[in-house]
Amino acid sequence: MRPPPLKHVSKYGVIKLRFRKRSRTLTYEQKGGNQSTADCNGVSLDAHIHALYGLTLQRPGKSVLMIGCGGGTLGTMLARAGRLVSIIEIDPVSFTLAKRYFGLPRNIACHVDDGLAFMQRTRRRYDVLIIDAFTGENIPA
Repeated sequence: MRPPPLKHVSKYGVIKLRFRKRSRTLTYEQKGGNQSTADCNGVSLDAHIHALYGLTLQRPGKSVLMIGCGGGTLGTMLARAGRLVSIIEIDPVSFTLAKRYFGLPRNIACHVDDGLAFMQRTRRRYDVLIIDAFTGENIPA
């Protein structure tokens, strides 16, 4: 894992990445909230991500639609477990950072779009829907 630049600017705000050599972790922060923390293998260190991961693996079916990317740690873990993952994220910078620094796999379908707008347009059905979209510490209205 290479150390990232500290700040990335998008039209949705400033994204800060912190790299800790000692613990070999990478943290993605935006609008005062911690969006993702991962170890050097791309495995999340966030408890809520592991809870969602466990619940998703218990569900029948393979297709997963996620709204919200952050560092992409949940999508990465699910794809590695054999799930067919699609992620909707309004901020294209999130996908860039998730791929470059968090190891988001190429086999994940990444759609730059508003989550609600995508859901209203798509005809595709998914076995699992995960909404993990935040503005800082808050879920958007």
